[in-house]
Amino acid sequence: MTYAFGGPEEYHGKDMWKAHEKLARGQGLNDNHFNIIVKHLVGALQKFNVPEVIFQKQSQMCSR
Repeated sequence: MTYAFGGPEEYHGKDMWKAHEKLARGQGLNDNHFNIIVKHLVGALQKFNVPEVIFQKQSQMCSR
């Protein structure tokens, strides 16, 4: 997502699963939680009139 908002193209950290594995296995983090976060992110982008093209980039990055 950093890239979608103009940050560096390369990310060298953990992938999403590895970064959140303890939450997923131990505390039940699941797709529903992810969808709620995306809903709030989109709401924030809309509130601050972020151009639609940014929504598209963000969506592409999240679906990878």
